[in-house]
Amino acid sequence: MNNINSNKHISVRLEDAVDSLNIQKDKIYVDCTFGRGGHSFEILKRLSSKGKLFVFDLDLDAKKYFDNNFSKFKNCFFIQDNFKNLKENLAKFDISKVDGFLFDFGVSSPMLDNANRGFSFKLDARLDMRMNQNQELSAYEVINNYSKEKLIQIFWKYGEIRNPVPVVDEIIKYRSNKPIETTLELVDIIRKRTPIKIQREKKHFARTYFQAIRIEVNDELNSIRKALSDALNMLSKNGRIVTISFHSLEEKEIKNTYKDVLESKIPKEVPINNSFDFKIIKIKPKRASSSELEENNRTRSSFLKVIERVNE
Repeated sequence: MNNINSNKHISVRLEDAVDSLNIQKDKIYVDCTFGRGGHSFEILKRLSSKGKLFVFDLDLDAKKYFDNNFSKFKNCFFIQDNFKNLKENLAKFDISKVDGFLFDFGVSSPMLDNANRGFSFKLDARLDMRMNQNQELSAYEVINNYSKEKLIQIFWKYGEIRNPVPVVDEIIKYRSNKPIETTLELVDIIRKRTPIKIQREKKHFARTYFQAIRIEVNDELNSIRKALSDALNMLSKNGRIVTISFHSLEEKEIKNTYKDVLESKIPKEVPINNSFDFKIIKIKPKRASSSELEENNRTRSSFLKVIERVNE
């Protein structure tokens, strides 16, 4: 198989994630978060010419990367759309059953490292954070146009910030004089109302604020919920869904979506066969290994989960 130029991008949990798919060489798989194709390339290495791989990504840069590096693979198909629309898009290829789905949630490293995309609280850029560069809503609109009440709500809900009011008050005060235009401008505003003790902590004080804005801009949690629900319904017998999550909100969406297919609503004392169509596959380790952390520090917060369909 041809080598792929990875631009030094190291996919998170590469071997663990692809191994967990338990790939059968002639089957159908979906990489729902293509990025720079690290997971996709590893999947393709394990497929025959009869096997098929469909990959999803909203990012225009990801599409360019696919065209330059993956178009040679005739059994690999790029779909430029949100993975929440996987069912509708796969139907266009007459695909109703899939043998494995891979989800690597959150923002990709290439997006984070590209200052122009406005995802990073460490790099100066215009506030953006759009995974889909064609959509209208951006971080700029959220920060400059959302009401005080709505900002408080998204910081509390998506950033899990206990008391975002002081920072929101500072945002409202600042933008009354001029628009908040850049990432570092926003970081300085957050810093003004963040206690010194928190500023000195290992994790960056602006991290959860940026996370909350990004989730709002890209409707990430609703997308996860719909995509996983559709993936469960489309999964073939013995097929697997592998998820890589990075924070508690993503993990909560995964857990809640799987809950209905893993927990019986019938009381245990009722004497009937209480069998299930799905089971969780125990993976060790669920967290990244020390060697992975040395290669890619962003794997530190990653959490791997695998579910398998055991009955049709």
